[in-house]
Amino acid sequence: MSSWQTVHELIAQVGPVLDLRQVTEFAEDRTWCLVFDASTGIDVDYDERGDRLVLTANVAAVAGHAQAK
Repeated sequence: MSSWQTVHELIAQVGPVLDLRQVTEFAEDRTWCLVFDASTGIDVDYDERGDRLVLTANVAAVAGHAQAK
């Protein structure tokens, strides 16, 4: 089984295991959006070259006065 197939199957199972609100797959981009609650989501990208998952999430909002920095 290819790494992509393995990752695809694991991500499909992660929703119920983590009690996620929603798991949305964007198969053509090999990405997913995992939604934990109304304010917490994680984007998951499969990096085929590195055979790894890259997780992206907002950690905290930046105050308006500090955004330019």
